[in-house]
Amino acid sequence: MKIVLAASAISATAAALVVAKSTLRRRKAIVLAASPRQNVLDTPGVSIIHRGSSLATSNPDEFSILSFNVLADKYLRGKLVPGVPPEYLQWEHRSKLLDEELGASNADIICLQEVEPNRWEEVCALPSLAGYTCLLQDRQKDKEARAIALAIFFKAPRFELLWTESRSRVLLAALRFKDSYGLDQVLYLMNLHLEGSPHRPHDRLSQMRSALQRLQQCQQEQQKLGGPPPEDCTTAIVGDFNSTPLGSVYGLLQSGRIKGGSTEPHLPGVVLTKTDISHPYLLQDVYMKEPHASLLDFMWASADCEVRAVYNPYGSHDLDVIK
Repeated sequence: MKIVLAASAISATAAALVVAKSTLRRRKAIVLAASPRQNVLDTPGVSIIHRGSSLATSNPDEFSILSFNVLADKYLRGKLVPGVPPEYLQWEHRSKLLDEELGASNADIICLQEVEPNRWEEVCALPSLAGYTCLLQDRQKDKEARAIALAIFFKAPRFELLWTESRSRVLLAALRFKDSYGLDQVLYLMNLHLEGSPHRPHDRLSQMRSALQRLQQCQQEQQKLGGPPPEDCTTAIVGDFNSTPLGSVYGLLQSGRIKGGSTEPHLPGVVLTKTDISHPYLLQDVYMKEPHASLLDFMWASADCEVRAVYNPYGSHDLDVIK
């Protein structure tokens, strides 16, 4: 089974083709990744998908995921987007480019961050999203954050929604689809936008821990209802982590464990957790072989998925495209 994963933000675009696990064909973990400073074409079995190319596939063992931070109006301040003329930051201008970007990708699954609920109907009405089932994160209980939300779009009828749940910083979903053998497969998807303050790494870690715990509970509940066991399911975690590869969230996903009393390099006086934290998932960072401290957006997938291709991330030379 192959999965195409893609990540995109106002300053970075990425994609990856992954071979995922199957109940009939078990594959060992093959971690093939690409970073902005690596030549993806030099990695055997991995091809590069240039921005603007289609991620669509007719193979039932393949599907694509695109992750994109659309940038909410509340964050349109010069210090966050330096060098971009004000007229290019207007939603009327950006929404047209967003529609073009999503349409060009033709991804099977799209994960958006910083969607403004008051524009939800407008977003769903974009021509590029015709034929997708739309899920918007419910943040009514979180008064401080109602202005932005997470969203997942998936192509129907290829995918069937089994379950979805909104948490404060995460939108979770379980999607069922048929593989090339006609068997049911389940993708557990986590679209997230973690706490952005550099002074609150403990909150980011807590948000990720909570989401992973809930994901595990859901998989166990679905198994009781006749679904596949968790170890036969594929997991994908994508979005804006607001944390670098040096942070605790990255460390938790990579190693599966954070020790009690741990701190982060930039805040040695802030204890992240008093007790050990762990999770049962074996995951791989789709894009990175070598952690790079400037990255905040990531895509993780089950470790026994084989990365087959990636979107080339945005670079400074793509500023004209962003405009």
